[in-house]
Amino acid sequence: MDAQKIVVLNPSSKLRDQEVNILNLPASLKGKILGILWNGKLGGDILLNRIGERLKERFNLSEILKIDERSDFQSGLSEEIINELVGKCGLILIGIGD
Repeated sequence: MDAQKIVVLNPSSKLRDQEVNILNLPASLKGKILGILWNGKLGGDILLNRIGERLKERFNLSEILKIDERSDFQSGLSEEIINELVGKCGLILIGIGD
């Protein structure tokens, strides 16, 4: 590459239309369980816990279910964890990344 040139790469892709099915959302979150899924990244648990407590207070949630999943999120979550979260929780907060 020539030292006098700057190459700018655009990583964005073309927009495409996608049909999305919207679930029937409950009228209220009162009494629902919040699921928090943390992948073990440093400080993520602190952030997710604080957000969880605020959501619990604001929407009168019954409890918070915390799951620490330290596997590689890119390979996907286990069916066992997905089924546990979906079966118990009215809403789920997932934190991934650094």
